[in-house]
Order: sequence, then structure tokens, then C-alpha cells
Amino acid sequence: MATTKQLQQTLNITYGLVPIAAGADKFTNILTNRANYLGPNIKGMLPIEPTSFMKVAGVIKIVA
Repeated sequence: MATTKQLQQTLNITYGLVPIAAGADKFTNILTNRANYLGPNIKGMLPIEPTSFMKVAGVIKIVA
């Protein structure tokens, strides 16, 4: 049976890796095309291309 320390360590690793994987997916589009998640009204307000915006969001997610 896992101890509390082992469970906390597993959660810490998971909570660290999931945002990094999600941020990296914004560059690779392996899981899905993230630019399609932006609504048409948001796409019209952006001063840059939606794919570029999602890459910036990916960098922010990885850094955070």
C-alpha cells in the first residue's frame, strides 16, 4: 500500500507534467488543433494569427 509521501510525490510529478504536456501540445497539435478552440469573435479581436496566439499561450503555460 502506498504511503502518504509516495502519493504526494506522485501528485507533484503529475501536476508538474500535465501543464508542460498541454503547453507543448500547443506547438505540436498532436492531441488536437488548439487554434480551433478559439471562438470566431476572439479570432477577430486578436492582433496576431490564432496559431501564434496559441503558441504564446503554450509558452506561458509551460513557464507557469
